[in-house]
Amino acid sequence: MFGRPIVHVIFCFAAAIGAVVAACVAGVAAVTFDRLDSQLIDKADAAGWNTSLLLPHENLLWVTINGAFGLLVLVALCSIAALVTLALRTRRSRKSAAGIPPRLSAG
Repeated sequence: MFGRPIVHVIFCFAAAIGAVVAACVAGVAAVTFDRLDSQLIDKADAAGWNTSLLLPHENLLWVTINGAFGLLVLVALCSIAALVTLALRTRRSRKSAAGIPPRLSAG
């Protein structure tokens, strides 16, 4: 695709770093939303369950924020797995190009 295997490793590394950063940001947003939502529920309960103090569509917001966090964690794990796989393939192809025989398994 790009020509050189090292470019694939660099691209996968950048994608993995981006996915991890995005998952961290989504995690912070989920924690912040949960705290804000619980404070608003407490205020509404203290006011005799005044529903005008609650967030509109709070259940959909919760599903969206926590779903995005879960999805980004999954993307981060997949991109890290792809990075490790690609790095191992590149390492093996460099050894074979240098004439170093692969390790034999004990058994």
